[in-house]
Amino acid sequence: MTLAVAAYNAGEGAVEKYRGVPPYRETLNYVEKIRGRYKKATHPYQAEVVSRASILVSTR
Repeated sequence: MTLAVAAYNAGEGAVEKYRGVPPYRETLNYVEKIRGRYKKATHPYQAEVVSRASILVSTR
């Protein structure tokens, strides 16, 4: 979800270029805002669908 939100805000190319969340202040703030509102870390039916280890977040 994190990378999808970052790509929505900054564009897919920026996420690919930085191999994670781009270091743009606006994008970092947007990602944190959305992550704060979306508290679920796993899929309600299949925990293996979303794994904490699969979430890539770059803060710089």
